[in-house]
Amino acid sequence: MDKKKAQAKSSKVIFILDQKRISDIGIQMSGYPLSADETIDGLLDLDDALLDQERLQKLLNIAPSSDEANQLKSYEGNPEDLCSIEILLTNLLRVPRLPERLECMIFKNKFDTEFANLSKNIATITLAIKGIKDNDKFKTFLAVLLRVGNYLNAGTNKGKQQGFAIDLLLQLGSIKSVGKKKISLMEFVVRNIIEYDANIMKFTQEMLVCNEASKIDLNIITSKVAEFKTGLVKINKEIEYAKK
Repeated sequence: MDKKKAQAKSSKVIFILDQKRISDIGIQMSGYPLSADETIDGLLDLDDALLDQERLQKLLNIAPSSDEANQLKSYEGNPEDLCSIEILLTNLLRVPRLPERLECMIFKNKFDTEFANLSKNIATITLAIKGIKDNDKFKTFLAVLLRVGNYLNAGTNKGKQQGFAIDLLLQLGSIKSVGKKKISLMEFVVRNIIEYDANIMKFTQEMLVCNEASKIDLNIITSKVAEFKTGLVKINKEIEYAKK
């Protein structure tokens, strides 16, 4: 008899949303330990101890779109007839501006760590730039390169340059002399500087921070700064919304 009642109840299950979407949500929420009420309380209280980054990301992934929310809200039948996933989603819609709240909580949770990493990278780059600008030995090295370049280009419109683009340094290793013992222009300049004053080449030891700075991707820093700006705008927007 109980088996027949269970079968009768299961036959009444109603699916409002696309069943593939429901299946995907079921997979994502597999092993999720909190009840709907615990989750809602955590969201309303902004409890990042209860809702860690992983749980928040799962909730954001399953959060109903505006169309899905409208479909769920327009259902006027018995809520118990819905599948368990749709019951969960319907309950989550009790949280005002659910997707926006989740995005802000995720941003808040990871802000301290990511800001510390960003600040460290910016400090490293700043230190490297200062080290390059203030290093007299490096300036002397560049001055020698400029003189060599003007000497080699004497008689041409490139023979009286006042400076050169810093990325030219990357090309000096490929400019080689003719003959059996080929030597690059960079090697030639360095050898002569060492013979004249080996102390000048010690700038390489004084600018080791540049090696660390060279490993930092400026595109990632730019992207992260933009992400922070967007996140702060969203948080301010939600604060203003909450005041209404």
